[in-house]
Amino acid sequence: MVDQIPLESVVAIRMPGASRAADLASIVADLRRVIARCNLIAANTHSDDVNEALWESAVIAYGRCFSSGRATYGEAHQRRRITDEDFVVLDQVDLETHRLMRDERNKCVGHRDTGDEFVQALAFGDASNPQVASGVGLGVTARRGPNQKMRRLGDVAPKLHHHLEAKLTEELGALQDERLSQTGLSSTQER
Repeated sequence: MVDQIPLESVVAIRMPGASRAADLASIVADLRRVIARCNLIAANTHSDDVNEALWESAVIAYGRCFSSGRATYGEAHQRRRITDEDFVVLDQVDLETHRLMRDERNKCVGHRDTGDEFVQALAFGDASNPQVASGVGLGVTARRGPNQKMRRLGDVAPKLHHHLEAKLTEELGALQDERLSQTGLSSTQER
């Protein structure tokens, strides 16, 4: 188990594919977070406020799988992200859910630019005389949170996770073979 290897015996691999594999590992970790958050929401054991926070966390983690940015280790290439070829494991309903989640992240969570939630200033006072207001406050007209269709993210994320984890395992195996060939060892000699 990697968790049991002493930290002082770990060395960063600086090979062409290592940064890309590390980026993919980051995506797989984000999908694990999405799955965990969706499972917590599905358990329905939390308050609405906690479920809303879990939902936003899941949507943000899902969105990171598709965003560009700086690559792991600051390599010259852009951060790796899930590509169209990775969607082969999704059916049409899953693809629609994916589009909904991307929209959810971009509009609702990131920018709050939909009608699901908005805040407005309200005057409090004598309803019979609107000219006399005893105070001004802010009111939230609607709360956001996961609905049934959005909960399908809990079905989509495991499919992508399984597919990308298998891809990562292949890439790590290729990196291991390349590293061993550079050192002149075989995989049986190193073990």
